[in-house]
Amino acid sequence: RSASLKAFASGAAAAAAAAAAAAAEYSDDPQDVLRCNERMEKSRPECEHYERQCTILSPCCGLAFGCRICHDECPVLPPPTASLMIDPGVIPDGDATTANWEPAGDARKKARVAKRRSLPTSFTEEETHHQIDRFAIKEIICRQCYTRQDAKTNSCKYCKCTFGEYHCNICNLWMSQDEYPYHCLDCGFCRVGGRENFTHCHDCGMC
Repeated sequence: RSASLKAFASGAAAAAAAAAAAAAEYSDDPQDVLRCNERMEKSRPECEHYERQCTILSPCCGLAFGCRICHDECPVLPPPTASLMIDPGVIPDGDATTANWEPAGDARKKARVAKRRSLPTSFTEEETHHQIDRFAIKEIICRQCYTRQDAKTNSCKYCKCTFGEYHCNICNLWMSQDEYPYHCLDCGFCRVGGRENFTHCHDCGMC
């Protein structure tokens, strides 16, 4: 368990450093954007929870994680912020070389925020630990081509790879069908075990 926590801590720190570096080197070159996305993807903690081909970007602290559980189990996180440090990589409809792509927001301001948030003290404050809001996830990175894109999809808009056998665009969940996942509207989130095997109980508020 201790080794696992250390791995998570190392991964989170590396992810924050990569994100800060990405902001510092921010440019409007789409190829630079993809390289930044690749660094974020490769620096994240390894995910052992779901089989999927996309990585989530946490809306709370701006880091790349394999899934929401990876985020919540990470013992060290930078403080949550309403203003995310960078937004490089949301490429509009088209391919990675689209000529009219422009960065969102002021790059210098984002770089300054990134530098402040990547200070070592950020990783020593327990009160900065927080849980991700699965419903607030807005962006993902394709693990095949590193294109950063809107989360409400199950296939990459650039390389067309499928992110998961099962996809819920409400819970922002991608996973295999092995556990027979389904979304229960009354519970408000996805469950496993097959919809046909469960009935929602309105007295206890769960399936």
